[in-house]
Amino acid sequence: MDEWDEYFFEIAKAVSTKSKCLKRQYGAVIVNQDRILVATGYNGTPFGVNDCVVCRRADCEPGEGYNLCRSLHAEENAVIFAGIEKARNGIMYLYGELNEPCIACKRRILNVGILKFLGYDGENVIIFNPREWIEEL
Repeated sequence: MDEWDEYFFEIAKAVSTKSKCLKRQYGAVIVNQDRILVATGYNGTPFGVNDCVVCRRADCEPGEGYNLCRSLHAEENAVIFAGIEKARNGIMYLYGELNEPCIACKRRILNVGILKFLGYDGENVIIFNPREWIEEL
């Protein structure tokens, strides 16, 4: 991991602390042209919706029960706040316990044209070319 990756992962880690999710905290950062911070996002309920008091997915395995959850994922929020024009050809950094996006977030990342995805769980970095996800869809 180079120093710019470390820098953006530190920002994503700081963003994750804003999450009020009872199960996991995630932070996402979208950058473009290697230096410009485009948008951040963390997992949490939509604007105007109260934070969860009890997790509806508490007993679900990772990757299951998304239909029960009231929150948006960090990747979703970052994409929403960035918009297509700013996110296109960008790089997304995700910090959190599981460092690969769910299938729904993969579709959103592909749709806005993110070129590179890096996930970090505090120990391991994974790097994806989102175009490789097309076969999964």
